[in-house]
Amino acid sequence: TTHILNTSTSVEAASTPRPTVIANAKKEALLRPALCVRILGTDYVEDHTVYILWVLDVLAGAEWRVQRRFREFFELHEELIKLRPSIDKLDFPTRRPSIYETVHTVNDRRVRLERYIRRVAGMLTSSRLHPRSSDVARVLQRFLDVPKRRASLELLERNPDITLRQACQVATAQVLSLPVLDKLLSDVVSSTQSHDFESGDAMLQKMKQYIDHLQAAILDGSHDLLKSVALRRVPSNALPIDELNTTLSAAVRRQIETDIYVPLMEKVHDLLSTDIESEEFALQRKCIRARSRPQTFYGIPIQHISPSSWESAIYQLANIGAYTLPCDKLDALLAAAKEIPALYRVEHPGTDTHLGADDFLPIFIYVLVNAKVPDLLHLQHVLCTLCDPDKRLSETGYYLSSFEAAVSYIRHDLDLD
Repeated sequence: TTHILNTSTSVEAASTPRPTVIANAKKEALLRPALCVRILGTDYVEDHTVYILWVLDVLAGAEWRVQRRFREFFELHEELIKLRPSIDKLDFPTRRPSIYETVHTVNDRRVRLERYIRRVAGMLTSSRLHPRSSDVARVLQRFLDVPKRRASLELLERNPDITLRQACQVATAQVLSLPVLDKLLSDVVSSTQSHDFESGDAMLQKMKQYIDHLQAAILDGSHDLLKSVALRRVPSNALPIDELNTTLSAAVRRQIETDIYVPLMEKVHDLLSTDIESEEFALQRKCIRARSRPQTFYGIPIQHISPSSWESAIYQLANIGAYTLPCDKLDALLAAAKEIPALYRVEHPGTDTHLGADDFLPIFIYVLVNAKVPDLLHLQHVLCTLCDPDKRLSETGYYLSSFEAAVSYIRHDLDLD
């Protein structure tokens, strides 16, 4: 927390923070340090249009969705102006009677409301020293349902597996909220949104170019900053340099996907769905038919059969749809794949046999079929295109290739007749 001291006072006076500074520090301690907000779309509920907000708490790594009517946005705006009158200068849609509400009006409001809410969310970073910044953030976070999730968010912060990455992602989010970079991101999203792509794959390739290039630029330009954030949490001698760089890269990638993929995912989904609709339907039908088949049908030898039918791995993979970001979906895929050999060791105690690649793939195909993953072909296109190039050469790349091979086998080689 930043303390503002009057340097013209005596040393004794300067060493004691003013009461207002202490009060602000206490308020800020209750605030989440970085929230990313997007408006994913609209719905019509009880004769009213509601805007669907996607919220990511960067430090906790948690995401959720909130529905708000325009009236609630308007009330938020009025409350914020009372706290900080300059907010009235931000672009905010005019309030019109619902009788004039059209598709164009709703879409225009959606774009402007998202821009507005993101500007306000960034004030805790860009205007941290303003005496009312913490009050503005508190009101906004209440609007986004943060208080009712505070306990679970604070619990997630303590997860040792992601704590370091998330701390670095908070720093990345703050860097990207700087006006010049925020403008760059807005231009990228706007130009991609308005471009007439020939296919969903063409759009994914363009998104990949933006994400890869921006990731490289941020890692190059902000490496020292991100490294210092990491080393404040972990001693330098406790973190190998390769592991540190992997963590920083993952943090930056995740934040860039938040800022580029999320606002564009609806369009890319629609384009891909049009391109692969018939193939997706055929794949899903084949999976449905295959679920009744025993493990041996997939080529799993009797000595490798799971008494639980690979239940924990199926459960892990079935939850992949709960994540929005491609990198999070890839992590879920990796966790499910690694659960297979772990479960095998538990269910086959005393054996020294390890599952080789030829043993693993039939089991993974069985798990994939029974996990009931929706839009499986769409998922393959997204993950394989947007995967971090560096991860393609790692363990993640191996399991992603296994996923590609499994989908291909189900589509072309799995004989159900």
